[in-house]
This record gives sequence, structure tokens and C-alpha cells, in this order.
Amino acid sequence: AAPLCFDIVCPRGLALREETLSLEAKSPEDISRCCAVAAPDTAQFLVQSAGFSDRSRASFKLDGQLLYETKNTGLTVVLVRRSSSGVERNAVQEVTTFNTMEGSAELVAYLDSLTNGSLVLMAVADSACCKLTSAAKSKIEEFGASWIRGLKFRSAYALVGIKGSGKLAEVLHEDGEGPVAVLAELPAADDMHRPFCETRIASPAVAGILYENRLVLDAGCKYRLWDQATISGNLAGAWVVMNGGSNMLLMFNMLVMLLAPGKSETFLRIWGSYVIDVIIQDGEITMFNTISTRKSECNNIQHNISSHEGCKKYVAARLADVPVHSPAKTRLTMFLNQFWHTVPWTADIIEADEGWSNAQLAFVAQISTWYVICNIQKFEGCQREDLKSETEAAALKRFQDEMTTALDRLQTFCTRAELGCVIGTRAWSAAGGALGASLERFDTALTSAMLARRSSNFRFFDFFSLGAAMPEETISGHGSPVAHTWAWQIILGGFFTDVPAKTHLVFSGSLCSAGKSNLALCQNYVDWCSRWDSCNLWMCMNSEPCEHVVSAEAFHRVDGINRACGSDSGAHQIEGIGLESCKAECIRSSTCRGVSYHASSSQCDIWTGTGVLTTIPSAGSTCLSFEPVNATSTTSEASSPSTTTEAVIPTETVTSTLSTTLTSSQTEDTRWDAHYGINCYEGFGGTELMYFPGTFMRGECQAACINTNDCDGVVMRSGWADGTSPCWLVGNVQVENCQEYPDYDFWHHRKSSSPVTSTTLETDAPSSSLQPTENMR
Repeated sequence: AAPLCFDIVCPRGLALREETLSLEAKSPEDISRCCAVAAPDTAQFLVQSAGFSDRSRASFKLDGQLLYETKNTGLTVVLVRRSSSGVERNAVQEVTTFNTMEGSAELVAYLDSLTNGSLVLMAVADSACCKLTSAAKSKIEEFGASWIRGLKFRSAYALVGIKGSGKLAEVLHEDGEGPVAVLAELPAADDMHRPFCETRIASPAVAGILYENRLVLDAGCKYRLWDQATISGNLAGAWVVMNGGSNMLLMFNMLVMLLAPGKSETFLRIWGSYVIDVIIQDGEITMFNTISTRKSECNNIQHNISSHEGCKKYVAARLADVPVHSPAKTRLTMFLNQFWHTVPWTADIIEADEGWSNAQLAFVAQISTWYVICNIQKFEGCQREDLKSETEAAALKRFQDEMTTALDRLQTFCTRAELGCVIGTRAWSAAGGALGASLERFDTALTSAMLARRSSNFRFFDFFSLGAAMPEETISGHGSPVAHTWAWQIILGGFFTDVPAKTHLVFSGSLCSAGKSNLALCQNYVDWCSRWDSCNLWMCMNSEPCEHVVSAEAFHRVDGINRACGSDSGAHQIEGIGLESCKAECIRSSTCRGVSYHASSSQCDIWTGTGVLTTIPSAGSTCLSFEPVNATSTTSEASSPSTTTEAVIPTETVTSTLSTTLTSSQTEDTRWDAHYGINCYEGFGGTELMYFPGTFMRGECQAACINTNDCDGVVMRSGWADGTSPCWLVGNVQVENCQEYPDYDFWHHRKSSSPVTSTTLETDAPSSSLQPTENMR
């Protein structure tokens, strides 16, 4: 079945239409029937409910961004976070599912505890009727519900209501009438007027949600941001030492690119080394040394404790044989320490180094994941047989013992680290099942140990919660440049003492965001990884340059959508860049007043001068003014926006090709069963047949499945802003053995043959990018 309008994510500047929520949306062109121009400064909630017959789901979205979703039986209640100015973008204050098929006393007590004025979203998954008492229904009616007493077995039900003030939206369907969805629009809070967060504290705030590149924090504050030049100036004369696995290696690479813009070629040189040692001065890499695990005394360092002393002496000698410290140089040293037992002597080496003893020192460590990879996954690349052979309880005890020894040493070491030390949790991932539960237990042990030790100089950093604020910026457990930049902004805030006033962050680069990851855009990496026939998207997106700019001003949409800027001043045109890069070019210009961006041609117009910024009609264009935070959006009386609510959606160029021809004499009469938050792959309910990188509409991916022998379904990433995703074709499917994976959806192909004519699906992109690739997801 084709998706309905309430399955669509409207492009930025548009919002769902209430009157067309249940209509089909078969193609990108149909978005115009589903979406209309969004009202300014408003937030739109979408609450969906599906009973058992419609695959059980309670889902909550804000402006197309998924807030929470569950298949658990009963009534789910989301308490919305609001301020005096409106709904906060980090809207979920708390969420609870009450299994009212078994009882409703807890629901009654919870709703009774909420104060008048509390805004809640409610939705049923599976069924919620049979032990929902009259007292519980009365409590729900306090939020304006009028149909709750009609709730029956396996009914679908959704409500948006305010306690003591009435409902904003409500809908009820009996079993067999299909799922339901309701919309509610409310004023949106202005998160840019929040106070500044403290940074030189024991545990900086990270929980929240990333909205339009703004980190909206549950703590109710915002961070001061540093541009690349300020970061370089503050780190001049410093020595930053990092310890961890692949995510910390990506953090190291990001910091290198921040300090030496345009030097992304170093990415391919950091893999396969135990130590990477870099000196940067005036934006140039003046020294780049590596110590390999293959050809040195450190080849057994991760698993053979008896080799530590020889490796320690070798590394100390190599690190000492570098240019001496000077106030103009910044040194970055990365140790690929996957386990805690190597960390104490890492601190010994740094502490004993004489040539850089005058450097301001910083130390960052992120170690836990490899204990679980060895113990639970029995990964063949793990050489610690002790962890692979023992129980999880024994491995956790070993982790705690090794961690305690390391933290004891670091607490002493960090007293001389002028910039401070940061000890962090693992990075966010969508891993579930036994693997996810074990990762959480090890992280809980780390968190508990640090809560007892943390201080303003020995800081605890929750990388996991920061990643959870932006799950769309993670691929296979590895963060994007956007995620790593935000982590560094917060960490560096604890290192630096100056107080910049800039609060807006804009990224410039083709692969800064995970949503843009595409092997066609990282050719240097592909040429390198193809030698081993092992290329993946998370390395791809981190291999290309990604810069950021910051400003005290913000961009504001002028006169709605499908409007280009027009002015009595001139515009400088730049071809072939994205909207974020267009904004970055504006910020870099001292005279920029706004930008026009034309999506169909990827053309950016930088507007300068002092005249009034007006607009003219232009399909697929956006006009943005660039103004101080406390200014409002420019509205031109001379060129008012069109009064029609029809949205003209530009046809975006498809970045990869998926060309599928159905040539057989028999073509299936297809039915696709949706399994949201489910991933079927090798070892977990399915076998990967093909992988197509790039971004595709679901219909394109499903067409490829229909034309592929033994294909039982497709897997696609969920929650991407434009509704597209890479495409995986899966066979040998046993859905009951597939794994819960919040940012993936599985579509099961149910077949019945009927003769039809052949059909061709094509996109306009070059056919050279069609080749399926191997992928780890």
C-alpha cells in the first residue's frame, strides 16, 4: 500500500494539512497535496495510533521529527515540555506507557499528579480498553477527551489535550477502521533566548534534541560557540591527548580538520596505527607521526599485558623525538586504547615527557565498547581471549577492575592538566537485544564510577546522551562530523576561559551530516577502501572536509516558500553548493544581509548592501535574511507572499541511481507489511542480498526488491528529513528473529502473482553509481 500523508515528512517551511492526512502520497509530487506553508513560529504535533489489526503503534512527532514511538500494549502518555513562550523543541519532558489491559491505577495516579495547564499527547498501541476504569476515563476527560468512553478492544485512539483547558485534537477508530492520526499546532518557544550553559563543570549538559543545527537542551540553557580561528588560538601551546576506539579516532580526525582546515587527506593515514602524533601551527600540519601495531614493539598491546613495558619504552622514545614545545604549536596525540589496562602507562609517558612539559595539557578518554564487542559478539578481530571466553558478569568485573586502576591513576595525573580531563561514555547507537543491554550495563558501571570522582577538572561527558539528541547523525554506531563538532564545542568550552557571544552554528561541506552520506561523494576514501572490498558510509562521511562557522546572528525565512530575494542591492552568485554551505558563505561575508537558495539548480545568491530585502515569486527558492537574534523575520509589503496554500516542491536531483526494470511475464500484485523500528540482517532474521548507497524513495527501493530473486523485503533508514534513505534488499526473512533498531524500518514483501505489463522505474542521476556495495549496519 502507498504511504499516506501522515507518513510524509514535509520539507522545511511546510507543515502537514489536516484535511488530507489520510490521503495517499504515492510520489514526491504528491507532497504538495499533503503539505502546506507552515505558520510562522509554530510547532506542529502529529500523534498516531494503530491497534493490533494495523500492526500496533503509538507514535509522536514534532514538525516531522520523531519524538517517541512504541509498540507496547496500552496507552502511552507524553508530557510536553513548555515555557511561557510556547512548546520547546525538546518537547518530551517524560513519557510513560500504561498497560491498561491489565489495570489503570497507575495511570489514574499519574494523571492526577499533573497540574492544570499540563499539555499531554496520548496514543494507544495494540489495545488499551479492557482494564481502563471509569475513574481513569474521568481523568483523561480532564484533558478535554470526549470520545474516550467509546474505546473498545483494539481501538485506535489519539488525543492532544491540556489539563483543565480542553482538547486540541482527538480521534477514535474501532478495530478494522484503520489507524488514526491527529494534528495540533501551538506557539513554538524561542530557544535562542535561553541563558548560557556552564561549561567548566563536572558534567556538562548534553541531553536534548538537535533542531536545525541548534542543540536544544533539556537543561534549559544554550552553549557559547567557538569558530575555527578561535579554537586554534585557544589551543596554541596546548597538548591534547586522546584515548579510545574508532569513535575517538573520528573525534581526533575532526579536531585535526578544525585546526588545519582542508587537510582531510590525513583521514586515510590514521587507520591501522596504535599512536598518531600530530603538531599543527598556523593552520598547517608540521609533523605527522604514527606508531603501527603491526611493525613495532606494540603489536600485542591490546591483549598481551607482558608486552606493555616494551611498548611503553618504545612509545616514550618516539613521542620524545619531536620538535620541542612552543606557544605557537598545538600537539594532538591519539592512543588507540580499546581497554583500560593500557591507560595508566599512557599517562606515565605524557607526564614524563620533558620536551612538552610546558604545554597546557588536556586528556580525553572514551573506553567501554570493546569489552562488549569481545564478550557478547565474540568478534574475531578481538584478541582478548579472556573476555571472549568468560561470562558477561566476569567480563563486567574485569572492566570495573581495569577501569578503577586507570581512573585512580588519571585523577592524580589530571591535577597537572591545566585544561582538564574528560572521561566519557560510549557513543550512541541503536543497538538492541542482548548487545544493547550489555552496552548499557558497562556504561552504567562507568557512569557510577565517574559520579563519585567527577570534578570541574576531572569531567564526566555523556557521549551517549549527546548522540541520542541527534540519532540521525549516527551510522552503524559512529557519529558524523556534525555530531563530533558539537561534542568538541562542549568539551572545548570546559577547556577555554574566554566567553564568545556567538550561538549559531552552520556547517559547510558535502558530507557534514549523516543524512548526506553517499559513497559517490567520497571518492578518495572509496579508492582506498576498495583495495580491501570494504567500504562503509560512516567512514565515508568522516573522510571529507567539513568546516563550520558561528555567528551571533540568525537566518530568518522571508515571505514564506517559493520566494527568491530581490533587492536594490546586488547579489554574488555561487554555483553547486547546498543550503548550509550557502549560509556559511553569507556568515563569512562582512556585508551579507541574506541569501537566496535555488534548490533545483543548487545556486546560492549572497545579498549585500543596505537596501530593503524584498522577495519575488520563484518556484523551489528560499529567501533568508541574516539578522541579529533579537530581530524578527523581514516581511516586505512591496512583495507579499502568495495567498494560495498549495506548496510547490522542487524536484531534487537524485544523488545515486536505482534503475529497475520489471521484465518478467509475471509481476507480483504486491503488498508491503511495515515493521517500524525493525532491522533484518545477517544473524538477525535475514540475509543481505544487495545494498544501494545514496538516497532513494521507498518505492524505488521496493521496485528493486520486486526485480531481485529471493528478495523478501527492504530495509531503509527512518526519520531522514526528506523521506529518502539508502536501500538494503533482504532475503531469507524470519521477521520474528529480526532485531529492534529504532532508526531502521523493514518492509516485508507479500506476493501473489498476476500478469501485468512490464514497468520501468528510473531516476536522472548517472548510472555509474548503481552498483550495490557491501555495508555494515
